Amino acid sequence: MIARLPVQLKVMLGAMAVMAVAAFLPWASALGISISGIRGDGVITLLLAVAGAAVILANRTGPMTSVILEALLAAVALIVAFYHVNDPFAAIGIT
Repeated sequence: MIARLPVQLKVMLGAMAVMAVAAFLPWASALGISISGIRGDGVITLLLAVAGAAVILANRTGPMTSVILEALLAAVALIVAFYHVNDPFAAIGIT
């Protein structure tokens, strides 16, 4: 199934996999204590990554609908990232 996808969609699936992994990495770190993203807003990015992958793999929407859905999911993930990246304690999962 994945072998038949165009290269662009494979790259998007790879980006979603990276986003899903980053949800489990530390998002904040101070004084040797780290807090994983999944204990906060990382849940949102994990769900967005899963939803984006599902849209691509289900392949049930038209091409324009898929583009719009993927753009909306990416925009929400970007908003979450921008919210956390300015934190002085931001760690590897968000930066």
